[in-house]
Amino acid sequence: MRTEESAEQVLARLERYVETLRARTPVVAPVVVAPYRAPLVDTLIPSRIPSREETPHRRRRFSAEIAPALITVSICSFMILLSQWFDPAFAVVVASVLMLIGVVGLVRGVPLAKAYTFGLVVAALLIRFS
Repeated sequence: MRTEESAEQVLARLERYVETLRARTPVVAPVVVAPYRAPLVDTLIPSRIPSREETPHRRRRFSAEIAPALITVSICSFMILLSQWFDPAFAVVVASVLMLIGVVGLVRGVPLAKAYTFGLVVAALLIRFS
């Protein structure tokens, strides 16, 4: 059994305990890191002019950005003009054949087939609801 300890004995035991804790782990103050602030950059004006090797080629830019829009508008305009100039039944037959060609292109993975088919769908919707 434990005997009754005096207040001085308890205080001495607590002081020894605190000394062992201090000896084991040194007290390290937490390091406060300032938040990172990015430098102010004007995104409209580049900080340097890219070299010739870094700029995209005109052919890639044309095939990636301009050609799909050009094909979509062209096929849509063609179908609208075809439906105005000829009999609607003839326009439906031509549109069906062109749509079949577009679906085959989509299945085979032709790069601009999606734009071509989208132009046909837009033309069909415009003709139908106008």
